[in-house]
Amino acid sequence: MLISELYKVIKHYKIYECQKDRSNNIFEIELNPAHKIFEGHFPQGPVLPGVVSIQIIKECCELLRGEPLSFSSIGQCKFPMAVNPVENRNIKLNISLLNNDLTTEGSSAAGVFIKLKAKLRK
Repeated sequence: MLISELYKVIKHYKIYECQKDRSNNIFEIELNPAHKIFEGHFPQGPVLPGVVSIQIIKECCELLRGEPLSFSSIGQCKFPMAVNPVENRNIKLNISLLNNDLTTEGSSAAGVFIKLKAKLRK
């Protein structure tokens, strides 16, 4: 984990789509709102930095593959809303990983906070 004690994976499970021959991996994650990263981003209204959201997604993909990975390209990345870790401590990542093609949607109780399409490499 690049940023220690920022989050922990509470649950991971798969949903199989037989017709598409792929699986969606759901990661339920608990953020640590007391982490020092939120002191700088921002003390009066903490927000999970977008780049940190992307890093968490990559680390979940590494758990799936059991090996270090990096992004070879990011085709699309949207942040429809911010995540305040005090108000929305729990987030969910729906990760579809087929070969090196990654599609992810992240959400909290407040709604979708990230949509990502990218390619990974070893």
